[in-house]
This record gives sequence, C-alpha cells and structure tokens, in this order.
Amino acid sequence: MSYIVDVVSEDSFFKNLTLGITDHLSQIQCIKNIKFEKRPPCERAVIAAWEQRYTCILPDDVRQFYSSIDGFRLTWDFQYGDSLLPIGNMSINPICELQQIGKYSETSEETDTPSIYDVELMYRTNGLLADNVPSFGSSCSIFVIEKLKYDMGDVCLVFNEQQEYGEDPKICFMDTSYEWHLIADNFTQYFRMMLAHLGMPLWQLKLTPLGLSLEADSLISLIAPHLLQTDASCYVQALDLNDFPSSNLDASVFKMKKQPMKG
Repeated sequence: MSYIVDVVSEDSFFKNLTLGITDHLSQIQCIKNIKFEKRPPCERAVIAAWEQRYTCILPDDVRQFYSSIDGFRLTWDFQYGDSLLPIGNMSINPICELQQIGKYSETSEETDTPSIYDVELMYRTNGLLADNVPSFGSSCSIFVIEKLKYDMGDVCLVFNEQQEYGEDPKICFMDTSYEWHLIADNFTQYFRMMLAHLGMPLWQLKLTPLGLSLEADSLISLIAPHLLQTDASCYVQALDLNDFPSSNLDASVFKMKKQPMKG
C-alpha cells in the first residue's frame, strides 16, 4: 500500500511569501513587467558563519527568512504613455550584503557608509539625541538591509544596546543627515509593511517627519491613492497590519518533494 504526500510547491511558497501581491499588482492597469527573483535559501552554515563573524544572533524571523530565501527583490514598471518607467521596488539585501555600519570612524574611511561613532558624535555635538536614536554602545549593532533609491538613506536592522533581553531588534531608517527614524518594531512587521506599500518609491519617508517628496506623493496618488489615507502623524501605528495574514517562512518547502510512501 502506498500513497502520495501532498506538500507545498515552490510556486505556492513564493505566493504565500509575497501575500499574493503579484496578483494584486497585475490587476492595476498601468503596472507592467512585474518581476520577482526566486532566490535559493541560505544554508545553515552560511547563516552561522555570518552570526559568528559579527558576534550577533539573528532573531527567529530573520533567520527563517534567510533560511527560506537569500534576499528579496520584486520590481515593476509604470506605463506612462508609450514609455515604461522602473518605479516599483521591494528589496531586502541577501545575507552577504547584510553589512554592519562600522563602529569606529576609521571604518567609514573605507566605505561611503558613516560609522556609528560618526553618527553619535554628530548627535552629541548638535544636541540632537532623541528617544528613538539607538544607543551606540559596545553591544549595539546596526546592519543595512536596504539602501533607498536616489541615496536618500538606509533601512537598518538595529540591535539597540538599551533593548531588553529577548526583544526583537528594531527596523530604523537613517536619512542623509544621519537622523534616525523608527519604522517597525521587528523585521516581520517591516516586511509586511513593504508589501502593503507595493514597493512605491521612498514609501518609508511617509512614516517619518520628513514626509513624501512631491514626486513620490504624485505617483502614489495616481497608482495607489488608498496609501495616502493614513494620517502620517501616527507613523507606524497608523497602518493596520492585522488586515494582512502572517507568513511563516519555512525552509523545508524547498527540500520536500512529492514521493510515494509505503505504509
């Protein structure tokens, strides 16, 4: 006696991962060329090597994410007359590009990214330290998960020195003036917010006092006006994430196949 075990297919996994956002985008007439990169998962040894290199333990949701897919990229074009403009972009860096912002000033001389020391010095010099600014102590670690278009800033995974034991690292946005803005309380929340905003240009700025640029506001008004109904003064709390199903990222869906089992 044998029977077939039905498992989740790879296509079904990616659809669940994106919460079906590709189907929603395809229904918008002006959106064309929707492209989603189906990347392979990270091996456990790669994730362990990263954690060992940075002496930092990734939270469960981030580890599950990279165990399922090594980074995320979904793009789409906007049809304007006879032209196709590359507008939409949802992106999470692969683990090899999940790089730390240097803790010391000499590190920033090798790259374009400022060091933690540079940022803290600027805040202290100008008296701009605020509650949402990470504490740049010896146990603080900051990693860039996405660089925004037009060099508008970095979205970072922040292990704050002041966070309580077991608390998830925050997702913060560092703008070009090195000012920090809290975007989400954890990685899963940020990922779902990214999907909810359809990868619109610089949507993260909508959740900060900086606000959207005129161009970004015009595009959202044209393509997804419902995203502008949120009161920007409420920031993160204004977006009701309970309307979106949670996603459990399980690496086993890539390894399981339909095989006959004998009983």
